[in-house]
Amino acid sequence: LVIPTPVARVQATTRDTCVECHTREAGKSLEIVAEWKTSIHSDRNVTCADCHGGNATVDKKEDAHSAKAGYVGKPKTVDVPALCASCHARVELMRQYDLPTDQWAKYLTSTHGEKLAQGDTNVATCFVCHDRHGTKKTQDPSSQVYALNVPGMCASCHANVELMKPYKIPTNQYQLYAQSVHGIALLQKQNMRAPSCAVCHGTHGAAPPGFEEVANVCGSCHTATQDYYLKSKHASDKAGTPKCVTCHGRYDVGVPSEAMFTGAGERDCTACHANTTPPAKAVQDLSDQLTASDKMLHDAEAALKRAANSALIVAPEELTLREARVPGEHLRRHEA
Repeated sequence: LVIPTPVARVQATTRDTCVECHTREAGKSLEIVAEWKTSIHSDRNVTCADCHGGNATVDKKEDAHSAKAGYVGKPKTVDVPALCASCHARVELMRQYDLPTDQWAKYLTSTHGEKLAQGDTNVATCFVCHDRHGTKKTQDPSSQVYALNVPGMCASCHANVELMKPYKIPTNQYQLYAQSVHGIALLQKQNMRAPSCAVCHGTHGAAPPGFEEVANVCGSCHTATQDYYLKSKHASDKAGTPKCVTCHGRYDVGVPSEAMFTGAGERDCTACHANTTPPAKAVQDLSDQLTASDKMLHDAEAALKRAANSALIVAPEELTLREARVPGEHLRRHEA
């Protein structure tokens, strides 16, 4: 990719007449200046002229906004990602801030980027997601792209029925997510390790290789479960083979339990394996074994608690029990 050329402008040295002039104005201009003053760009001395062009050292508007001064004005929506990339795709410029420089390349391969290239200006751009003129650090809790705020940010477009109507996609993803085990962990319990829209769908666009397969998406966090799944008969390429979302849901991921083996719900094993079939017998055997194992673990934990209360050393046994609660942990520790 050829990195776009930065906007031509005359850099202000001792004063910035853009800010001076627009601060004197009421309404939108004053709001924009106020937003910019709170931004990371303002902190790093990225000024109006860096994005809009022009000469920020002169007093007269016609001189500041002249074509000779490289004035661009309000960038077209289709030009915004390239404008941001003129700085953010430059390794030599971003290295000092320890920021990635592949966001633009990813965006071009995303659905947002592809539709923007086709002239659809309703899609999200850098400006839309990164707080417009008030761009903040991703670690700033007031930023739209702060982990806890990402689902709400995505929903600001994707829960808009009128906006999504041309694309014929559902608008209830946020509602489902908020009630899911992932949504409750992130939005209610503020567990920053819980996935948001960006974790599963990618941030700026192109997902890592293999992420078109949902098992790889879920497996990026649920590694032990993925190892078992890939060895199972369910991990087949045949049409209709169940995937993670078949049993656990896509946005409304529920809490898994042994009840899924014998329940009558649409996500339970009986939804595919009727009670009279051989697979159903295998499912029942699994359920019985897991239930029995779980009871044994609870009994062992209770016994260890009694032993600890009697001042006995039980640390090795406690470690063994913790490993038993995490599939594959015992084997991985001994293979390391």
